[in-house]
Amino acid sequence: MDVEEVQFWISRSEAKIQDRSLDPHVLKTNLNEIQSEITGISEQLDSLLANGKIISEKTECSQEKELVLSTTTNLTDQLGQLKQLIQDKKNAANDAIDAWQRFLQLLAAVKSWCGEKEVFLTEPFTFTNLSTAKLKLQDYTAALKSIKTASKNIAEMEKELKKIGL
Repeated sequence: MDVEEVQFWISRSEAKIQDRSLDPHVLKTNLNEIQSEITGISEQLDSLLANGKIISEKTECSQEKELVLSTTTNLTDQLGQLKQLIQDKKNAANDAIDAWQRFLQLLAAVKSWCGEKEVFLTEPFTFTNLSTAKLKLQDYTAALKSIKTASKNIAEMEKELKKIGL
């Protein structure tokens, strides 16, 4: 019975980890939950290994010995791979969460820039003398230069968005 329980737990855990529809925060929660269950599963596997050793020592049937050995080896390998997958996915989830935070910061900067330029563009474009015209020209020149920063922020947002996709 222990073999089926361990196999089922490993399969279920892999499915939870590989679900690409989850956002990084939910994935991280799932990973922590699975990681907290590993100790119990490892103890179950240790019990299986001990029982398998006893069976192998007591049985005369070489097929049974091979089956016990291959089953326990397979389960040990699967659990090891799952532990590595958990670590890899945890790192990826943390990276995605960091990228998401950076994306939101850049988005706020772009929205702020858009708001400032909207206000700037709604101001009347009138001037009565050369000095007022020069000041308006400086304002427009500064506004045009600020486009580079906004474009850079949007390009950075694109990079961060690519990092978010687990």
